[in-house]
Amino acid sequence: MILMWNSKGEGEELTSGTRAGRHEDAESDYLSSVVDFICANSTAQDNCPSSSCGNVKISYPFRLTSSPKSCGYDDSGSELECHNNETIFKVGNARYIVRDINYATYSIWMVDPSMNTANANLSSCPLYPNDLPSWPYLFSHNYFFDMNRPVSFLHCLAPVSSSSYVEAPFCGNRSSILSNSSRLYSYVVEGDGIVEDSCMLDHVVWSSRAKGTSTISNPSLAGIYGDLSNGVELSWFIVHCGDCPRFTVCLLEDSRITCKRQCQDDVNWSIGDVSDPSSQIFFSC
Repeated sequence: MILMWNSKGEGEELTSGTRAGRHEDAESDYLSSVVDFICANSTAQDNCPSSSCGNVKISYPFRLTSSPKSCGYDDSGSELECHNNETIFKVGNARYIVRDINYATYSIWMVDPSMNTANANLSSCPLYPNDLPSWPYLFSHNYFFDMNRPVSFLHCLAPVSSSSYVEAPFCGNRSSILSNSSRLYSYVVEGDGIVEDSCMLDHVVWSSRAKGTSTISNPSLAGIYGDLSNGVELSWFIVHCGDCPRFTVCLLEDSRITCKRQCQDDVNWSIGDVSDPSSQIFFSC
């Protein structure tokens, strides 16, 4: 049984030999659509001095809840809270701790509070899912899979000898497991991997590739939890894409935002076809 990630960040079971965590179509999916973004009000930004919470500097597109709404991007996903010198980002009922914001690379790192320290309790489980659909549209979905790698918690009905399977606490729902399963073996796998036949996926979270230090070839539970303590990395460069003209695509290349010209392919719609703009094909000129 093999796991791969689809365009919604959801796990799919595929045929043997497929590697998990790959998302090769993310970039092509993004290039196939042209999205209009709201241009930020630069005057309002100039009137908003940067603030901080603990060691995290906060400026546009983010703002503290105590700052005027005009100081942040026009979206609830730009609002941060400050509690006991910790910067908090809320997504629904989830409350993530902001580890760092890099304004030069348009990146933000957020960590599950249960994984907040490198020496987190190795018997604990992540509290919240941080997969792709969890995040507001403020963050670019196109770069999510390039910037992060999956950390998969599984349980198995038989022991697994693979070196990529590291013994870990059980992070699934025990009520959903058959009562006749007298013994379960719990593991965590960081990065790409194959779900063995006797195993089921319980929980998937993501960790930053750039800040990860765990050795994939010789993983350990402490190393994997250390990577989780660095958080998931998200890119918010799209808030600056409002100046891109029509029929161009906004891209982040080497920490620079560029607008690339796109040409619409001729599509002849026959009777009965639905002219869905999101399905139209674009390609570089």
